[in-house]
Amino acid sequence: MWLTNVAIRRPLFMLMVICALLVIGLVSWTKLGVDLLPALDFPIVVVSTSYPGASPDAVDTLVTKPVEDAVASINDIDYIQSSSVEGVSTVIIFFTDKAPKDSSIDVERRVSAIRGALPTDAKDPTIAKYDPNAQPILQLSISGNRDLGQLQRLAEDKIQKRLEATDGVAQVSIYGGLLREIQVQVDQQKLQARGLSILQVNQALAGDNLNAPAGSLTQQGKDWTVRLDNQAQTPAELNSILVASTPNGPIFLRDVATVLDTYKKVSTVQRTNGSASLGASILKQSSANTVETADKIKKTIAKVQPELPSDVQMSISLDTSVFTRNSLSDVQRELTQAVLLTGLVLLVFLHTFRSTLIVLLAIPTSLIATLGVMYFLGLSLNMMSLMGLTLTVGILVDDSIVVLENIFRHLQMGEGPREAAVSGRSEIGFAAIAITLVDIVVFAPIAFMSGITGQYFRQFGLVVISATLFSLFVSFTLTPLLASRWLAPRSAAERGYRAGDHGEAKVAQPTRNPLTLFGRAWDRGYERLARGYGRVLRVAIGRRARWIVVAAGLLSFVGGIMLVSTGLLGTEFMPEADNGEMQVTIEMPAGTTLDVTNAAAQTVEQRLLALPEVDQVFSSVGVGGNGGFGSSRSRFASIFVQLKKKNQRVRTPTELSNVARTFGADIPGAVVKAASVGMFNYGGASVSVRIQGEDQKVLQSLAAQVGQLVRKVPGTVDVDDGGVTGDPELVVHIDREQAADLGLTPSQVASVLRTGLAGSTVSTFRPQGTTGWDVNVILNPDERARVEQVAQIPIVTPKGSTIQLGQVAQVASVSGPTQIDRRDRQRSVYVSASLAGSRTAGEVANDVQTGLDRIAVPAGYKISQGGEAQQQNESFGQIFQALGLSMLLMYMLMVALFESLVFPLMIMFSLPLAVVGAFGLLAITGNTLNMMSMIGMILLTGLVGKNAILLVDFTNTLRKRGLARNAALLQAGPTRLRPILMTTAALVLAMSPIALKLGEGSEWRAPMAVTVIGGLLTSTLLTLVLIPAIYTIMDDFQGLVAGAPALVRRAVGWRPARRPHVAEPELPRTPEHVPVPLGAD
Repeated sequence: MWLTNVAIRRPLFMLMVICALLVIGLVSWTKLGVDLLPALDFPIVVVSTSYPGASPDAVDTLVTKPVEDAVASINDIDYIQSSSVEGVSTVIIFFTDKAPKDSSIDVERRVSAIRGALPTDAKDPTIAKYDPNAQPILQLSISGNRDLGQLQRLAEDKIQKRLEATDGVAQVSIYGGLLREIQVQVDQQKLQARGLSILQVNQALAGDNLNAPAGSLTQQGKDWTVRLDNQAQTPAELNSILVASTPNGPIFLRDVATVLDTYKKVSTVQRTNGSASLGASILKQSSANTVETADKIKKTIAKVQPELPSDVQMSISLDTSVFTRNSLSDVQRELTQAVLLTGLVLLVFLHTFRSTLIVLLAIPTSLIATLGVMYFLGLSLNMMSLMGLTLTVGILVDDSIVVLENIFRHLQMGEGPREAAVSGRSEIGFAAIAITLVDIVVFAPIAFMSGITGQYFRQFGLVVISATLFSLFVSFTLTPLLASRWLAPRSAAERGYRAGDHGEAKVAQPTRNPLTLFGRAWDRGYERLARGYGRVLRVAIGRRARWIVVAAGLLSFVGGIMLVSTGLLGTEFMPEADNGEMQVTIEMPAGTTLDVTNAAAQTVEQRLLALPEVDQVFSSVGVGGNGGFGSSRSRFASIFVQLKKKNQRVRTPTELSNVARTFGADIPGAVVKAASVGMFNYGGASVSVRIQGEDQKVLQSLAAQVGQLVRKVPGTVDVDDGGVTGDPELVVHIDREQAADLGLTPSQVASVLRTGLAGSTVSTFRPQGTTGWDVNVILNPDERARVEQVAQIPIVTPKGSTIQLGQVAQVASVSGPTQIDRRDRQRSVYVSASLAGSRTAGEVANDVQTGLDRIAVPAGYKISQGGEAQQQNESFGQIFQALGLSMLLMYMLMVALFESLVFPLMIMFSLPLAVVGAFGLLAITGNTLNMMSMIGMILLTGLVGKNAILLVDFTNTLRKRGLARNAALLQAGPTRLRPILMTTAALVLAMSPIALKLGEGSEWRAPMAVTVIGGLLTSTLLTLVLIPAIYTIMDDFQGLVAGAPALVRRAVGWRPARRPHVAEPELPRTPEHVPVPLGAD
């Protein structure tokens, strides 16, 4: 190999090349971003529209449907999902991967075109592309000995602006405070007495309290702008605004209304650890470093705190950077442990420090060089990329072990260090290139998977491919270079050995060196193992025994598959990690006021704070439910619970969630739900069944059946039947003929109703030096406190007469839906549930699906599973495609390298052998078959195939030298036994720290490591006997086609006639058994 020759002949040149790679990698290390997960780009656009005071049905009809119809014709839409709750419409457009990056512009254009068709009192729709990277990284709690209104102003003036100026911060939202407003409370009795309408009050305020430009003029070379400023500076000035001029004199605002400087109606309540407070949510920029941004924010907080009044305190209630920092630190520690454990394996097998040091230098060199590629590809240091680096340790050590072990063999055959380095590298060069390319084609499909799953694993695949290529480069350059300088050309006699009966060295001279004594004992044990393996191999390739071996291999594969089919090995989308967080949701009966929900939340909070594992509790009352992305709903409360560190508690978030569900048992009407918060699950439902159709009554009936079914499935808790319980609602039906006789239109009546009950923001009260606050017109509280008062609201007709609403309309009490969901413009109801106990999501989903198949679904309606089951099916489908493509590419590569269709088939037979060990160890350790364990299976595909390649390639090499088939197999097996055992042991030990689940988030990574360990153990044992057995069968098959036409012989890889055996400068008998020189260097 020319590259090896250059490295050995020009060592300084090659060292400088390698040093340059190291410098680039180390510099890149300081510039790489740090985050928990890779940067994601979801093709999702969200359209949110606020329609204050409107019922879910009105929101759905007047806002949601027009928006859906407007955006439905945009290209590359996967599906549209919407939710209509009281006062809020949310339409979510999910695009396909083919959609352009600026799809949100098309959505904005379509929505703007229909703005005139939406209700005039609805707020302007907001269109935003969902950015999963711009997530809150810190939640602050702001408290003090003053009312929440003063705290709100202080937070907006002094805290919010300073935090938003911090580098890396995208947005700071303050919530839970009191928003100031000028409330004009109209007395309808006084209005009625003067023959006025509440709409005239609106018009008077909007037309009087204004600040408007009037134009400009030029005089004597100077431009003057003209502005009308008639804005009130005090609430008393608003009282003097003229509402109407009558024959009895002018009527001012003070004559019919009371002006109050107060706060807006409280819709949410925030508390931290049971104390009232403000909440501040801090979002980072998409490209910002999570850990670095969090550190900068904390420095800003430390600077701002002394500037605040002494009673005002800021505390951090949630810091996601802590888990990110700890998780990445644990992965880096596992990476270091993997390298050190690999070195230990080398020391045990080779019992020489210099050889161990060579490999320990080769591994970090490849890893550090990979950091440079990560930087130039725009990758970051996250769980996926660092896990890729950790797993590649096994691949890296594989290359170095194979090369170094072969160089040792050539040294023992009497060659000089440089000659042994070149010839050892050259002899193994083809196999090394083959196994490296196998790793690349195995992981390439992962790097280019599509969809959201592909975005999660793309960095993982790219890192593995980059590290593998650098590993090949290092094994061609640095490893033989160091071996040629550091490994002494001493024979067995020079080291105090004499030849044994089987070519193994026997100790001739006494020594007290512990490493030497250990090495001699180890070699004696290995010699016995090699001889035993040779005997087993001789039997395994026998004419009859080989079929038994093949049958045993097939049975092991079937046994592994049966572990899944029989349910002994559960399935789920992603393993659950202990993030130290859980989410508790409180749901009260429909129509429950905020005060009642708040009292229930306080009870649950106190019980949560009494748990010894709980660190902090952050409550949001009036926020929750399934719709509107956490829309304001008075009957819901959401409680975020931060637990103590993992090593300071015994119970997991899942176990504590089971406890928290009991906290609402004595609260009338309360339903308390709880779930752990994970990296791929934010306290949401694990089971979700979607029912689609048009008739709401039919949907409710089907939802009730599905809900009953889900409740009966073992392992389900917190079952929600889709929100079919109705909110109490008053519906006003206008008598069109009677209204027309009076000259009234429905829109005029609706405006009076909305202003009187919900209020209308008609102007802005903006004293100088302030940003101003709203002026809201509404009826007196006493005149909108009872249901019967709705019909008594006065309306002034165009003819000047005053009537009551009840004269032209009927007010009926009904029960309306609390939430209306749609998918692809068709009404949908979702039945959801969380999991409890030991059952996995896959097992529960199978039972649910079995029950769903038995439900009689009317024509035009559809029932399907969503949630985690849908994610699992879609992701498993992609990963199976990637696995199949990996195996196909692996076969095609080996066909191209071996110039045969048959020899690669022998190697492919080794792949199923990993299934029984991987699946078996997953079941024994209580893990599941999930996305991470499937990635482990893909990794196994490359690792297991490499062992088979080593055996087949060396057997072919020996046969080309003239050895008979069985003789070649009997020599190739023991010769390649040592590197195969070394790589297997190194990988098993390297994966062990991950499999033990010791660090933060390790539960998420463990299934991958367990899969690799189990698969390697069984595949290594079976490969050593199965591959030689299959080799003999395939070789006999080739003999059967010896008389076939030349084209057929070439297709099956017919080998050329054997050349006469040429003697080689090898030690007597089986030189491959000669051990590495013993003793410390």
